[in-house]
Amino acid sequence: MARAGILSGIMSVVLVLLLIAASGCQRDDMEPATAEPQAPAITAVADGNVPQEKTERAVREEVPDANAPVELALTFSPGEVATYKVTTEGYKSVEWRGPVVGRPAGFVDGRSGTHVEISFEQRVREVRADGGAVLAITIKGLKYTGEHRNKVVLDFDHGRPEDSANPLAALIGKGYTLIFSPGGEMLAVEDVEAARGAVPAGPGQATALRLLSEEQIRRRHEIPPLMALKEGSASAGQTWSDIRTFSFGDMGLKAYERIYTFRPVADGPAVVEMKAILSSSAAQEMHKQQTASPMSGMFDNVDDYAGRLELDLDRGQVRMYDEQMQIEWVIVDPATAQESRPVALTMGATRLHRLEQVQ
Repeated sequence: MARAGILSGIMSVVLVLLLIAASGCQRDDMEPATAEPQAPAITAVADGNVPQEKTERAVREEVPDANAPVELALTFSPGEVATYKVTTEGYKSVEWRGPVVGRPAGFVDGRSGTHVEISFEQRVREVRADGGAVLAITIKGLKYTGEHRNKVVLDFDHGRPEDSANPLAALIGKGYTLIFSPGGEMLAVEDVEAARGAVPAGPGQATALRLLSEEQIRRRHEIPPLMALKEGSASAGQTWSDIRTFSFGDMGLKAYERIYTFRPVADGPAVVEMKAILSSSAAQEMHKQQTASPMSGMFDNVDDYAGRLELDLDRGQVRMYDEQMQIEWVIVDPATAQESRPVALTMGATRLHRLEQVQ
């Protein structure tokens, strides 16, 4: 009985912490085949006097070197215009698994978070000597859904006439200026104060201003695989990496090493695939700098974090950049582990970032 009481107490504490963690809305291998180079056909010579050695040398010179480095960078032309759509999601969820009779009073499964879609026009205002550019960004469309414990607390769609009075509607037609590098890095954001000042008071104002924060703008536009490629070029199969840290509230911090691999394709855009693994070195450093989460050692968890970049090498433009993360933490009551329906709590987190060119 004493053991059961202790386990019950642990589960109760965990439940309280999970409910607190879930109560806040989120702020925001199949390997592609690489075509083998094909030697060009040798045309027969009428007089038959072409030396075989010379013919073979000519063939070798015409075959492209599959291992030659390829420049992976953005290129800009004055006046160039492109339209992009960015979709982001961030959700946290809590779920009780087991007999209903054992469910604590007041506990409700739930999901909290946001789904955001922003369309914007990007116009190259100026190309700099280093290949970077001054970009004029204009917001063309916006959809926003915020959930709190399975209830929609904010639902905005710029295409609905009834949403025209929402402060988020003030963002349509507004924008800002970016100083951008060929390596996909935002060096500065300018002229954003006018857009912030145009947002009126009311429900949705805080959300609109958050979408115009420097942090959100940076995440919206930057291209991590290009930023991490310090040399600016890569050969087929080459890998490079960077570190990204996420905070999951009471579940603690997680540091991932995002490993990028260049997969050239015979026809179509260049592809860079990303697969993330937990970074032990970064985790050790974080452990030195923070107090351990009271729940971080109580759960088993499964991680899946991957992404993909498609880059148009002819135009120097991003076709698509995608990152998706799914994590699940599980704690099982040891007293019920051998039962057909053991009592367990799960907490999940999902993140999505997708940038795609639409015009």
